[in-house]
Amino acid sequence: MSRLGTGLTRNDWLDEGQALLRDNGIEGVSIRALTESLGVSKGSFYHHFQDLDDYLNALADYFSNEQMIAYFQQAQRQATDNPLTRMTELAKIVLKNDGRKLMIAMRAWAKSNKAAASSVRKLDKASMEFLTDVFSDLGFAPKEARLRAYLFIAATVVDMDQKLLGLSREEFQDRMIALTVEK
Repeated sequence: MSRLGTGLTRNDWLDEGQALLRDNGIEGVSIRALTESLGVSKGSFYHHFQDLDDYLNALADYFSNEQMIAYFQQAQRQATDNPLTRMTELAKIVLKNDGRKLMIAMRAWAKSNKAAASSVRKLDKASMEFLTDVFSDLGFAPKEARLRAYLFIAATVVDMDQKLLGLSREEFQDRMIALTVEK
C-alpha cells in the first residue's frame, strides 16, 4: 500500500470515511470533509481515488469485503472451536470498533446507493452464515439456528434508543447472547 508522500494509505482514507459516515451519515462524507479531517490537501485524495464516486464505491466495498469479514475471521481465530466464544468474541469486536453504528449508517446509505446496498447484502449473508454455524454448533436444528441468527442480527442493528432497556450496550449484547442460546 502506497503512502504517496502524505503518509496515508488507501485504507486510511477509507477508515476516515467510515468515521465520517458513522458520525454524520453519508451526507457528511465529502472530499473536503475527508481532507480537513485528515489534515491533507485535496491533491492527496486524488492519488488514491479518481473522484468522489470512485471513493464512495471503494468505501462501500471496504465495509463488507475487508472490514466486517475481517471481524468474522478474527472472532473465529480467537474462539477456536467454541461456538459460544465465537459469538461473544464477534460481539466484543463489533462493540469495540463501533460497528453497530457503522452498520446502521450503511443500511441508511444502502436505501439510496446500489454499491452500499450490495455491501449490506453481502454482510447480511456472511453474518447469517457465521451465526447460523454458531447456533448449529450449539445443537440447534437448521431452521431454528437460522431463525436465531436472524433475530440476533436484527436486534443488534436496530436503530433504537438502548436507554429504553436500561442496559449498557455491553449488557445488551450479553443478554442477547444469553437469550438466543437458551434452549
